[in-house]
Amino acid sequence: MDINVLRSAVTLCGLVLFIALAVWVWLPTRRAALDEAALLPFNDDMHKEGRSS
Repeated sequence: MDINVLRSAVTLCGLVLFIALAVWVWLPTRRAALDEAALLPFNDDMHKEGRSS
């Protein structure tokens, strides 16, 4: 096995993982979870209860 074949295989695996992650993130079923996570910085519940972290 040549080193270039190994490099190509690693690059191909990285590309496949990237595409799989992009598809997983953009699935319509994840929309509610992502919308909730997007609003976390604006959540005042922790500050109202007196928690610092």
